[in-house]
Amino acid sequence: MTDYPTSITGLPSGRKILVRLRDVLDLAAAELPEDHAVHGTTFVIDRSFEEPFSEAESLAGAVAIRLVDTTRTAWDHTTLLHRGEVKFDIGVAENGVNSIGDRAAHIDAWMINVLHADITLGGIAKDLESKSLTADEQQGAEAGIALSALAVSWLTPRTDLFTIIGPFGPIS
Repeated sequence: MTDYPTSITGLPSGRKILVRLRDVLDLAAAELPEDHAVHGTTFVIDRSFEEPFSEAESLAGAVAIRLVDTTRTAWDHTTLLHRGEVKFDIGVAENGVNSIGDRAAHIDAWMINVLHADITLGGIAKDLESKSLTADEQQGAEAGIALSALAVSWLTPRTDLFTIIGPFGPIS
């Protein structure tokens, strides 16, 4: 089993998913050769949508990972099924408004391949599925990013949203 760099112990379940997504991508990116299109890309969480990537980040490639929505439904009498939507804001220098550049498309395809290699995210998710890749149509601070969306689901006890019931057992 992979040893992830960030402890998720004690975090709310949605936060565990977000941190693990970043760690999975960081670890996979660290193994890429220098000539790979994703080499040097930074993966961050907790970055406001209104805060633009710096010029240096855009030149190297940057991805802000955000959990934007979570719904909860009863799975059984003691368990909740969470379905979250994760957005990946992919910023690269060559993207334009209403356009998905070549490098952004490469980063997205690479991320989806990495994440689908283990849809449990190391034993915390029930499932994940790529949903879309769209060009940003806004003219705001982050104009020109590509937006990739992912659906992820996980289970928790009904009365404990800090513990994930993973395929290999509970994770607190």
